[in-house]
Amino acid sequence: LRELLRHWPDNARARLLLVVALRAEGQIDEATTLCRAILAEDAEQSRVQYLLGSLLRQQADAEGARAAFERSLELEPDQTAPLSQLVVMDLAADDPDAALARVRLRLETNPTDGEALFLLGKLYVLRGELEQAEKALMETVTLEPRALGAYVLLSRIYAGRGSVELAMQRLDEALQVNPRNM
Repeated sequence: LRELLRHWPDNARARLLLVVALRAEGQIDEATTLCRAILAEDAEQSRVQYLLGSLLRQQADAEGARAAFERSLELEPDQTAPLSQLVVMDLAADDPDAALARVRLRLETNPTDGEALFLLGKLYVLRGELEQAEKALMETVTLEPRALGAYVLLSRIYAGRGSVELAMQRLDEALQVNPRNM
């Protein structure tokens, strides 16, 4: 990739691939520097903003990571990856209400976002609001039948209520949707 960049230094795709490769090699500082250089030329790249957020999070720069993830969402509001990262950061900052508000806001603009519904279900489980969790997770599997995590959480809710048969039914449904799940 570095050789490609020597010949075509303006090749955005090669630069992005190099960021990903550097990150995979653990060269976080160099990857971060390259991300910042790319964004200095064009700050409107949602994917690069997301990558920068991920790199800054690895460097324990929560404020910078949060800003990059939020910018990524501004540029492409329907993305789930930066939303998920912001939810994780809200939870790490012991602010589950902010996480819940963030996901609810997404669902106001896109009520059929299966991934956001799954996040909502997980947040409700964490809060102990199991009826709400069940509702969100059932909507998730309706919209995203291959969402294994939603079936697993549903089965845990049912098992916790003593409904072992219903728990097994949810796991069987996951297996029927995708036999590789188990």
